[in-house]
Amino acid sequence: MTIIKEVSIEEIDSYHAHVYYEMHNGFEAAKALAQLISNRFQNIIVSNLFDKPVGPHPVPMFEADFSIETFHTFVPWLMLNRQNLNILIHPNTKDMYADHLIFPIWLGNKLELNEEFLRISSNVLKNTTPKERLELM
Repeated sequence: MTIIKEVSIEEIDSYHAHVYYEMHNGFEAAKALAQLISNRFQNIIVSNLFDKPVGPHPVPMFEADFSIETFHTFVPWLMLNRQNLNILIHPNTKDMYADHLIFPIWLGNKLELNEEFLRISSNVLKNTTPKERLELM
């Protein structure tokens, strides 16, 4: 008999959506989507756009940090308005490795994250919230 270790949803503090794009193809769509999210969802913190891969993320991206209470409105909206961009949505628990590689959902194509970075960093780094709101305009 297989024993399954249940993870309680009480372990979820918040969520991140990582919106990926290529600089030569998708930057304008990502910039417009970041602005739209920032304008439409005042309770979501949207980072500035990173123009190169950061952390475990293989291509440029921006991050949207949102609460458990916002999930039910933001994620369906993002499904319909993702502008054909690939998006990783993950919970923020105490396990950054599992958050990114075991627990996430993907909109669009799944990208290969830097698993080694997550393995090494999971014990020393925590999932973070962008320090400042998006500054595009």
